[in-house]
Amino acid sequence: QVFYTFTPTTTARAIAATSGDKEACVLALSTTASPAISLSGNGTVDMSGCGLVSNSSAATYSVSVCNNCNLSVDCVSAAGGINDGNSSITTTECDGPVSNANTSDDPFSTLDVPANIASMSCVSGTAMTGGSMTISTDTVLTEGRFCQGVKITGGNVTLSAGTYVMDSGDFDMTGGTLSGTDVTIILTSTTSAASNTGAISITGNGDVNIAAPTTADIAGTVTGDYIGILVYQDRDANTIAAKNNKFTGGTATELAGAVYTPSNNIDFKGGNDTSAPGCLMLVGQQVGFTGTADIENECDMYGGNPVLYGASPGLVE
Repeated sequence: QVFYTFTPTTTARAIAATSGDKEACVLALSTTASPAISLSGNGTVDMSGCGLVSNSSAATYSVSVCNNCNLSVDCVSAAGGINDGNSSITTTECDGPVSNANTSDDPFSTLDVPANIASMSCVSGTAMTGGSMTISTDTVLTEGRFCQGVKITGGNVTLSAGTYVMDSGDFDMTGGTLSGTDVTIILTSTTSAASNTGAISITGNGDVNIAAPTTADIAGTVTGDYIGILVYQDRDANTIAAKNNKFTGGTATELAGAVYTPSNNIDFKGGNDTSAPGCLMLVGQQVGFTGTADIENECDMYGGNPVLYGASPGLVE
């Protein structure tokens, strides 16, 4: 007041934001399952450059690793408790597994099924009333609406670039080989998504090498942008064991992209792998590993890995 006749007002502001996001290759969305992520059967899982995250708050346990298993990962983050199998977990970027952590957002929560499925004709050999397509010989498939799904029992099957919609049926492989790049497999139902949506099951011992699209609108027949999405099971599917998704093939299963099953589980067994440079993201209600798996996080070809965890609030201004 020496200089002014009025009383000055002093103000201040502070801006907080979250920072420190890390990338995960595995995310279990269930908030209650015990465990939501498991490694069993003397399994060995090596995850290079990414973390493993469980949103389950189960105290015993959100994440469970068997005594004779080995899990090597950047970090393990669980909203509940962690059974580390007598120190079977090795973390390379944090000081041991982190329990009672914050949950992570569903990175694909806005993903939807193609808008034009019902207007498309069923691919020849499939029909809503006549059953699925069974393949036992060398075959090249092109994208489209596969009514009642596809069953591969043998032969060398090649998926041309595009989107393969399993309408009210499974994508089931018990034999033969499977290959394809720029491929998305969608499991849904135009009749009743909850009860008729199928699952993906790859249980044969043949070579499997399939990769998600790196660019939008590969072929254009099926509408939608599925960059980085290898498998999407409709979120409206029933949450039941029959809808769980299985990758239990032999030692030569190579997958690239995101396997997203928001309402059901992912069983990952056998010798599943990602080739270098490779990228694999597993996001489901629960994720279970048995046997060996080598998962890498080199996802630049898909615009990066959106499965994030570990952010903490801080003062930025």
